[in-house]
Amino acid sequence: MYRQSKCWREEKQWCIDNLRGKSFRKQVGRLVLGCAVYVLWIERNSRTLTGICKTIEQLFFSILASVSEEVAAGGRSNAPKLICPYA
Repeated sequence: MYRQSKCWREEKQWCIDNLRGKSFRKQVGRLVLGCAVYVLWIERNSRTLTGICKTIEQLFFSILASVSEEVAAGGRSNAPKLICPYA
């Protein structure tokens, strides 16, 4: 999916309008959003506190690995329910 980014208020409204519901696609969309926010938050803390930075590719693959594992487990993974375990 490609769409142009907008201001935060419009982004928030887009998420509310497009990620609400129980369909598989919407559940994965919420999972990706939550994981992306978590990975970026951890990265910000890492850069601020330790000065260590990951590449964009590393961040992307952290998100992808987490989402893939959760989807493959069908939401029934035995791991503690973390938003993004690979961050």
